Amino acid sequence: MEADKAAAIEFTGKVKSVDSDSKTAVVAIVAKSEGRKIFGRATATVRLA
Repeated sequence: MEADKAAAIEFTGKVKSVDSDSKTAVVAIVAKSEGRKIFGRATATVRLA
């Protein structure tokens, strides 16, 4: 991926855990560009409605 031109990035995620008491979930995130992972281990904690 070159720094001086646009690139497509594909994000996918998988729910790793859910805490029903706090109404949150942990999502593991993978980002790929040109078939290669962009970063190692990324997670997000999200609040559920």
